[in-house]
Amino acid sequence: MTKEQLRILTERLLDEKSQLARKIRRNRHDICDSAGRPVRDSGDRILECSTNNYLQGGNSFLFLNLRLIEDALERIKLGTYGRCSECGKPIEQKRLSAVPWALLCVNCQRRKETGDLSPRRKAAFPPSRKNRQSTVKRVHL
Repeated sequence: MTKEQLRILTERLLDEKSQLARKIRRNRHDICDSAGRPVRDSGDRILECSTNNYLQGGNSFLFLNLRLIEDALERIKLGTYGRCSECGKPIEQKRLSAVPWALLCVNCQRRKETGDLSPRRKAAFPPSRKNRQSTVKRVHL
């Protein structure tokens, strides 16, 4: 991967991270905003609870995507970005262009989806989340 390709993917990851953070803040605001409204009847209460549950579930999905993007940015810093975390081979540029936070090459991803992927071996990249928790910075929204 060239420096220019890496720069473009880094910018894309940072842009996606910013968009996700905005969506999470907006959902949090909507949840907090609805808490102050008076509830007229049980139908309103059910609707409000359903809406809040939907927004909170959406935030869980957004947080998962945010974590994947943060991990990809961390791999860029460590110099392990673009390598399959299972087999260690380079992830195809086409795949990284489509899914810049990808951890697996196309072959290993297919094997994972069909259940043929063996338990992860001790690869040099990326470091396990457990071993690098202290080095990963928290995102402030």
